[in-house]
Parts: sequence; structure tokens; C-alpha cells
Amino acid sequence: MIINGYDTLIGKPLKVKDHVEEIIKTLALRRDLLPTTKAGVFTITNSNDTGLPRFPLPITFKGYDNTTQTVYDERQFRNTKDKVVNETELNIIRLTAYMQQDYAMGQTSTLNSSKFICVKGVGGALAQLLSTRYGLDTNEALTLRIVLGHYVNCVFEHDSDEHSFVSSNAIKSAFGINRDTSQMIIDDIGYLKDVVALVNAIKEEPTLFKLKNLFLADFIAMTSRLTYIGVGGKVVSVMLESPFLMCGFIYAAVTNKAYNKTALGLQLDPKYNRDLVDDFIRNISYNYDLSPVI
Repeated sequence: MIINGYDTLIGKPLKVKDHVEEIIKTLALRRDLLPTTKAGVFTITNSNDTGLPRFPLPITFKGYDNTTQTVYDERQFRNTKDKVVNETELNIIRLTAYMQQDYAMGQTSTLNSSKFICVKGVGGALAQLLSTRYGLDTNEALTLRIVLGHYVNCVFEHDSDEHSFVSSNAIKSAFGINRDTSQMIIDDIGYLKDVVALVNAIKEEPTLFKLKNLFLADFIAMTSRLTYIGVGGKVVSVMLESPFLMCGFIYAAVTNKAYNKTALGLQLDPKYNRDLVDDFIRNISYNYDLSPVI
């Protein structure tokens, strides 16, 4: 699984200059980074700004002292007086950083338990957007939901002989779709390792002939409509290949009124997903301190 969003296909263009990570490692060694409530996770604000270019996504790395650390940039969410002006967007990146650090340290339980709500939210919202745009009928929309739900499951799972069984269970839990129905489609397309494989699977699926001319760039642009963040739509699209960022956006979608109204938020309307939403919020709140920062 890719940890840093900058190493994904969509995130590579967002990568800041190579020397930035080296500077961050030096700052970490000199203890010039601000600690957070999460062990191993540090941040940069205007108060400890050393002229480092701003970077939109967290960076997880092995420091010069051989410790695993994660750093994220809060400057984009603070004003010139260093006051936080967008707590919700800050928490999207903050939670992403915390979950990246946990995964890098071999702690995967919180991430694993967040998979079903991500399959439901991201897979369902994308299926809704694409079905509307391309005028899919009920059967076509169902097939697309299966393919997208399977892909999101693959983002969370390594390739294995059981990936088809695991995906069909996830899709059953998220959408209530019969396992036999989904497994026939999943067996045909196989494990989807990245967004390129996903788009190819959509184009090659006979039932989805209306999407046979779908371009990767168009698909990525479509995903930027799932939700929003001030640092740009491309950051939204990175979550397609980053389960950590996906969880960050899901958290915003179920805890903030404005994000409730996004395509992602509407897919997770608590009126119809109360147990799923409550379990996710409880899980995140138990494992991570996302209380307001000064």
C-alpha cells in the first residue's frame, strides 16, 4: 500500500521539490518541528516557518535518526497571525497524517475498520455521479457500483487469492448487493491495483458500454467533485489511491454540516447509515485526538 499521497499517480504532480523532504528531516533532527498529540507526528505552522514551500499532503519518512515520522503543513489553514481559520479542512489533513503514521508503524486496526464506510461513501458517490452523467439504467448503475466498490476495497487490501471473496463481502455490507452477483463481475476484472486499472476495467466491462470512451483524465476530474478542500480539487482526487486521505474526507463528510451536503456526504446520510456513521466516528474519536488546535 502506498503511504504518501505524493507517490500515487494522481498525487505525483503535487509533490514539492525533492529537497523539501531533506529539509524536513533536518528540522526533525534539530527538533524544530512542532509535536502534535500523536506520537511521531509533527506539524509546521507560521510560528516555525523556515521558508519551506507549502505542501498540501502529509509526508511520512524515515528520519536521519532512523525513526519513522510524519509531518503535515498547517500554514494553509492558518492566517498571518497563525490562527486556525478552517478547522474542518485542517482535520482532514491531520487525520490523514495520523493514520499514515499508524500504518507506517504497523498499526492497521483503525484503517481496516474504516474500510466499509469508504466503500459505501466513495464507491457509492462516484457511481452516482457517473451514472447520472452517462445516463445509466438500473442494471448498468448496479454493475458500476460493484466495480467501484471493488476498487475501493482493493485500495485497502493487498492482492491475494481471497480478494474476490473479501470484496464481495464488503460490497454486500456497503450496498446490500448479493455476493453471487458481485463476485461474478469481480472474478472477471480481477484485482485493481490502481486508478488506471480501474478505468480500464470500467471501459472493458460489457455492461458498461456507455462508458467505453471514458478517459482517465475525465475520470479523475469527475472525482474532484466528490467533495472539496481549499488546497485544490487535485488533492480530493488523490484519495482514490490513498485510503488515509479517503478516511480524512469521510470524517469531514459525516461531522461537518457543509460537507454533509457534498456528493460524498449525501451518500452517507445518517438517516440511512446511522450505525455505519456512528461506528466510524466512535472509532476515530477513540483512537485520535482531533480536538481544536490553538
